[in-house]
Amino acid sequence: AGSYRFENLPPGRYQVGATKKCRWTLTSPLLFSKELIDVNLPRDLVFDQWKNLLYISTGTGAVARYDLTAGNLLSPYTVGNSLRGMDITPDGSALYVTEANFSGGHGTLHKVNLNNGVVTNIAYPLSSGEAGGWDIQIGSRGKGLLSSTYNGSGPVPLRELITATDTIAIRTD
Repeated sequence: AGSYRFENLPPGRYQVGATKKCRWTLTSPLLFSKELIDVNLPRDLVFDQWKNLLYISTGTGAVARYDLTAGNLLSPYTVGNSLRGMDITPDGSALYVTEANFSGGHGTLHKVNLNNGVVTNIAYPLSSGEAGGWDIQIGSRGKGLLSSTYNGSGPVPLRELITATDTIAIRTD
């Protein structure tokens, strides 16, 4: 709940902080608030513990970058059209971002190289009725799970991403 208490400390000044842990998610304050970080159409938020940055996917197709040390926005990465969920690899080298738009029966997953900002688009075939990507979660063993949305109501397949080859396949188990 965010509460804490220190007892029996000798008089003096103390500095209190939290040690960042891999895969922790910031839950407060609400950083999408216009008063804190001014980002147009925010969709998802990922913390980069290696660079001390927040990445914010947007409905405008950009990934905003907020420098927590300096307290300001950096130049965004131009990634796609209408972005949704995203996740960072365990080593902090890449950010995978789902795209809500689809065309020609294909969806697109975007991979952003966090060392140089280069974006690689990974196309995958959509099943009948699917309307693009929804979210991605990257695990520690070089695999990720990709979900999508349905145009209306109906089931969608769960896909697996192999990060070493950037290949995507429907899970059948």
